[in-house]
Amino acid sequence: MQDPSGSTLQAKDEIDRLRQLCVNMDKGKYNADARVSAAKRVKEAVKNIISASNKADFA
Repeated sequence: MQDPSGSTLQAKDEIDRLRQLCVNMDKGKYNADARVSAAKRVKEAVKNIISASNKADFA
């Protein structure tokens, strides 16, 4: 789901994906290795949102 800096992202899809990762991490659905991977995906999703050209859609 990586988009280059400045790309337009689908706000709903990106927020839903980020939310689901966080919910799953909170509920302990991941083992230690998967938790590290999920944390990296959360970081990447936040980075993509920050660099999206349509930031207003995420407000």
